[in-house]
Amino acid sequence: MSNKREQSFIQPREKKWKIRYRPGYSETEQSVEKLMNDLGVSRIMAVLLFNRGMTDPARARSFLNCNDTVLHDPMLLNDVEKAIERLEKAVADNEKIAIYGDYDVDGVTSVTILDLYLKKLGAQVEYYIPTRDKEGYGVSTAGLDILHEHGVTLVVTVDTGITANEETRYAKSLGMEMIVTDHHECQKELPDAVAVINPHRPDSSYPFRDLAGVGVVFKFICAFELHRAKTTGLDPMDCIKQVCLDYGDLVAVGTIADVMPLIDENRLIVTLGLKLINSRPRPGMAALISASTGSGRRKVTTNTIGYGLAPRLNAAGRMDSATRAVRLLLETNPGEAAEMAKALCEINAQRQQEVNIIDEEARELMKTQCDLSKDRFVVLSKDDWKPGVIGIVVSRITDTLGLPAILISFEGTAHNPPEPTDQGKGSGRSVRGINLVKALQTCEDILVRYGGHELAAGLTVERDRIPELRRRLNAYVEQELQDGDIVMEMEAECELSPDDLTLELANEIERLEPCGTANPMPLFILRGARIDRIMEIKNKHVKLFLDCQGRKFTAMWFSKTAEEIDFVQGERADLLFQCGINDFQNLATLQLTIQDMHHPEIEQNEMEYEKKRYAEICAGDRIYPEEQIVPTRNDFKAVYCFLSNAFRSGIREYPVHKMLFLLNQHYINSLTFNYAKLVLILRIFQELKICGISEVAEDVYAFDIYYSPSKTNIEKSMILKQIRGQCKL
Repeated sequence: MSNKREQSFIQPREKKWKIRYRPGYSETEQSVEKLMNDLGVSRIMAVLLFNRGMTDPARARSFLNCNDTVLHDPMLLNDVEKAIERLEKAVADNEKIAIYGDYDVDGVTSVTILDLYLKKLGAQVEYYIPTRDKEGYGVSTAGLDILHEHGVTLVVTVDTGITANEETRYAKSLGMEMIVTDHHECQKELPDAVAVINPHRPDSSYPFRDLAGVGVVFKFICAFELHRAKTTGLDPMDCIKQVCLDYGDLVAVGTIADVMPLIDENRLIVTLGLKLINSRPRPGMAALISASTGSGRRKVTTNTIGYGLAPRLNAAGRMDSATRAVRLLLETNPGEAAEMAKALCEINAQRQQEVNIIDEEARELMKTQCDLSKDRFVVLSKDDWKPGVIGIVVSRITDTLGLPAILISFEGTAHNPPEPTDQGKGSGRSVRGINLVKALQTCEDILVRYGGHELAAGLTVERDRIPELRRRLNAYVEQELQDGDIVMEMEAECELSPDDLTLELANEIERLEPCGTANPMPLFILRGARIDRIMEIKNKHVKLFLDCQGRKFTAMWFSKTAEEIDFVQGERADLLFQCGINDFQNLATLQLTIQDMHHPEIEQNEMEYEKKRYAEICAGDRIYPEEQIVPTRNDFKAVYCFLSNAFRSGIREYPVHKMLFLLNQHYINSLTFNYAKLVLILRIFQELKICGISEVAEDVYAFDIYYSPSKTNIEKSMILKQIRGQCKL
């Protein structure tokens, strides 16, 4: 029935929405009412607290005031006393200490706070961060050789090292000892280091496992200060308080950037850190805030860090060297810091351009390296991708397809011609329910190295192992799902009416901060909003002007273009969004931040009925005249003119629902189009070679206009004759 060109169009997988709170259940309503009355909050705020398990008003009040947890005893971390003893000796003997860090924001902030702390102790210290493109993820023997040449005798790893078994033995052979601090998943064998501090150790009794790498370093410093307090007679609580004041801002940035759960002591650490950043930011942080937010100071939130500061700090390690970011955070001169921050923003802009190029190339490669009709795990590779940015691209692919994915680059390692033993560096992302580290464990015999978290990991693999890697990862997902399917779900707190959306509500929601993983920024649903206007901003964001029951709203959809949102002006949409405040030029206004959009359920049901009816007609079912399915000459003319105008505007693909809406809107008083009629017209155009028509994804058609002076007689169409015959039955 269609001339389908496989995989020329990457169709985003629709996300299913779940709603946590639905009104009407008596026990739920009683709890919500009690929270409202006892706390003096709005009904919606009471629902948000209820959804977070805060059914007791006292507990909810404690949560809002962020005094529902305390910092755990750092001495509970395995090997921390061994690490203290070795580090104390190194400081006392004036040994040369090296901090070996990772190149992401977590690693950069970890390096920064340990460097500051050791220098405060009077230690002789330097730091080393590997480059992504040359050394890749983790501790390397090449890096250890450099440190050995510098006279280093003690290496302290931060946010890395838990899988560095061979490298730890190599360091020992050079006369260097290692202390490993990390938070990534442990493998079966721990490194043979002086101390291995990681709350994920199988034998760990530490109460909270989800510290960031910088959180582990922070706890190590706290432990060292408690030890010093015992030997100096200082007040232990005063020592811990000073550590929080000295480094809390950096710990918060690293924790947020590494997408750690903002619960337990992470919530306390991030709350303190945000207060420090907003009240007295260190010069490097202040410069980066100013450079990334533009004119004027804005209140820094988890979103500011996650979407503003962190990408710029990350850009240093992705495009150049992560030491740039460390130097910025260490800088004490405001003028120097401003120049460094400006340079980081420029590097970030280059990173964005590189990401877009690789994104296009990766989607093109899916045609030859994947079979999206069968694959459950996408594995793509290319020789010249920049290793520093493939992580961003693979995140986009995972978000679009709803599938785990790995991108592998051979930049800097590929031979000409390529050799089977060329080593590629990969970056992977996964979805809920598929543990990426466990998946890679099933392939460890064909990997050079790997490490990471449940949803994100890095790896190194030889070129000739990639087909086997792809096969095994797909087999792993198949086994995990047990013939099921990966479902992309987004969870909303509740549905809102237009009257619920106020600036007061947005201000109240801020009381839930800090928001992040495990304490997400609330998502809401608004039904049936009309899109009055769509405006693109800098060709990378979309601003929507909405009308819902007479109330006007503005909404931003970041990292989307007008073409990508799959809606046109005049259509109605159900929105999944965050409710926030836009304080541009010191004027606070309500702003919705869209996370997803669906067509209203009634429209989806109508479309499903029309598609079912089309299938029945294709099977030979009778067509009734009142259905208005058999196209007229005016219908053909209208569709041809529509496609021609779109083609001249540079548009080459259209979803059916968009074409239907625009055609019916334009010809509202003269012509009527439905799914069956439109698809039949497209098929007839292809049959008679009036236009080039091909279905590139389900209900998405690509077209090519043939500008020919000769006219084609529609009456020659066998498809048209067939459906006319079905109408006369």
